[in-house]
Amino acid sequence: MNRTLPKREAPVIARTSMSREEIALNEPKYPSLTQLPHAVPGAVQTSYQQNIPPYVHNIPNYGVSGYGAGDWQTPIRQAIEQLRYAIEQTPNGRTLSNEMKLRTLETLLGNKAEAARSIQSADKTVSEFFRHQVLGLATLLDDTIPDDRGRYVSAAYRFNEGLVELQNLCPLKLKKVLFVENFFDYGQYVPHPTNEYKAGESFLVYIELENPKVKKIPDGFDVNVAVSYEIRDENANVIIKHDADKAQLITVSRKRDYNLGVGPIKLPTTLPPGLYQLKISIIDLNGDALQCADEQIPFRVIPALAGG
Repeated sequence: MNRTLPKREAPVIARTSMSREEIALNEPKYPSLTQLPHAVPGAVQTSYQQNIPPYVHNIPNYGVSGYGAGDWQTPIRQAIEQLRYAIEQTPNGRTLSNEMKLRTLETLLGNKAEAARSIQSADKTVSEFFRHQVLGLATLLDDTIPDDRGRYVSAAYRFNEGLVELQNLCPLKLKKVLFVENFFDYGQYVPHPTNEYKAGESFLVYIELENPKVKKIPDGFDVNVAVSYEIRDENANVIIKHDADKAQLITVSRKRDYNLGVGPIKLPTTLPPGLYQLKISIIDLNGDALQCADEQIPFRVIPALAGG
């Protein structure tokens, strides 16, 4: 006996996939830089939001998620396209932050030439710093380099060169100022056991500098600073004042660390016991605008021993 299935108003169809057009319609819309209120007119925002980048439709196994299995490059390319649009087509889009983000994304895709392009919104020093950084990162991410040690050496070189560029934009700083018995080179000194001296004694001061302006000259590299100091008592009265002395260092190879010494500074024989402050001031003479850094360290004048 033949049996017929009951009629339904609409057929039931099992669906395992959707067309690309349906995906585009159902895909969630995420805000982008081009959709910010200040970026572009509303009509342009809407049009740009609804347009799917043309290369998306050529992706193999384009599924419900919009990307093929294991395809991490496509969303990065989409981000690059939107960020380029924001930079080139929107008001105030060409910012240093946007330019750096764009080059970072290019680095992730291995596009070294694009990643290393100069940044129009930055001065030469910042642009060179970031160029070295992305090239160093690209080297670490390059799986075609078989020797890990060689890769590390190349990346470290790039990072160091970039850091040298960036330091020229940082303010001058006195990293370490202390009394010493003697000093020889950066990090090589014999500290004074206490910050106590007798009237008439002399002392030496060791200083480590951070971020002095390094000037490229025909014969090498030049660091040029002026050092002055003064000693004040507990009432801020100036006991000793020494005007600036020029301290210049020219090297064939660029140094990474800089230090200098001040002294010997002789205390007056009539200086009464008590607390005092030594103020060291350093002016960087190589910058376009003179930078100054200073540091104060306390010390005590103690009575001389009877018969000493």
